[in-house]
Amino acid sequence: MEVWAIDRRSNGMEDLTGMNAAEREGDAEIAWDYYFGEGEADGRTFAGYVPQADASYMSEWGLETHLEDLRAVLDLIPEAQQRGHVFLAGHSFGASLVELYAAWRFKADDKRGFDQIAGMIFLDGLMGDTPTQQEDFMADLADIRTSNRYTTLPLLGIDVYTSAEIVALRTWFDPAGIIDDPVRDTTFEILFGLGVNQMPEATNIATLGLAFDSMHQPLSFSRTTLGTLTGGPTEDFTFPLAGDDVLQRPSDPDATYDWIDAFDSDPKEFTPARNLARSFTIGDSNFAEWYFPQRISLDAGAARGGNVDEAGWQVAYGIRAFDGELNDAPALCILARNADRCDALRTRLAPTIGTGRPQAGATRDSDLGVTAIEAVGMAHLDLILSDERAEANLVPNAVATFLETHTEPGTITLPTL
Repeated sequence: MEVWAIDRRSNGMEDLTGMNAAEREGDAEIAWDYYFGEGEADGRTFAGYVPQADASYMSEWGLETHLEDLRAVLDLIPEAQQRGHVFLAGHSFGASLVELYAAWRFKADDKRGFDQIAGMIFLDGLMGDTPTQQEDFMADLADIRTSNRYTTLPLLGIDVYTSAEIVALRTWFDPAGIIDDPVRDTTFEILFGLGVNQMPEATNIATLGLAFDSMHQPLSFSRTTLGTLTGGPTEDFTFPLAGDDVLQRPSDPDATYDWIDAFDSDPKEFTPARNLARSFTIGDSNFAEWYFPQRISLDAGAARGGNVDEAGWQVAYGIRAFDGELNDAPALCILARNADRCDALRTRLAPTIGTGRPQAGATRDSDLGVTAIEAVGMAHLDLILSDERAEANLVPNAVATFLETHTEPGTITLPTL
């Protein structure tokens, strides 16, 4: 099995000079100084984040753009081998993009997305059934084309991504270290509802845990189960954007907090801190997307259900998810909770697995048609950040079994890249 991970073109807008220099030199403070201290790395200084006003082109980076880019990658695989060997997997919003790709009919040659793939894997994400109304779409599109080209987190802005990546680098290089970082602490004071200068000292690994662990992080889409905070007391708190969730924050500004890692906690949790730290920073890419295009979410909302009318209003905006009800590819659906939501796939897709596929004729109400699994105890990011060492992690075995069940015999002839 070979896994390809795809960056959207918006990832190419990020200035990672400071991150790359810090990774190369093994010193996270090079990155902090570059982004927040007006320092220099590799002969450059940080010019700042791309202003919305300078990113007008992003208003047209919608669903069509992303799926055409994705097809360019899939077309590196010989066409005769795509349907039997290529699986699309998506996490969170990426799961919607998987189903929309499969439902897409490409303008250039009428190729249908599901004919290019052997199966779909949904990791804690699903598309909805009801498309956005045209008038709502138009109003939002006007806003995107005028000003809001990419998403920014309420209260936190863009630099929270940069700060999180630096925290991850510190955890990778020096988990027990303690760093004074006013930028990071201001973010925690916002998230935890603390007063100014009330964020206590914490080791680098504890800082990462406070930022992402499901007991502490208010934003559910950023949660993992990383382990346990130690070294000082905690107290309950709630966050306006987190609904009724009751979370824990450090409550002694004079304490120094530390962290018990996931596999050393009692009970054991799913994601070791180094898994999260590595995904954010180590390698050719990075986990965060500083400039997520608003247009792609808008288009995906207009395409919900995956069965857009060929004469519908969406077509004028490049939205061609016409063929969801013809999609005959098998599906693996793993959700952290309420796995019965996977049943939407049973009614949204073709009723049986298609002719020529290994499990041809299997119905959608069978496990071969839609395999639905509830990843009990996992938080949202655990599904892609944990690993097989976590005994309760059902994801690796489920994915391996799904691939074995639905892959044609033989191997792919890969191109020279």
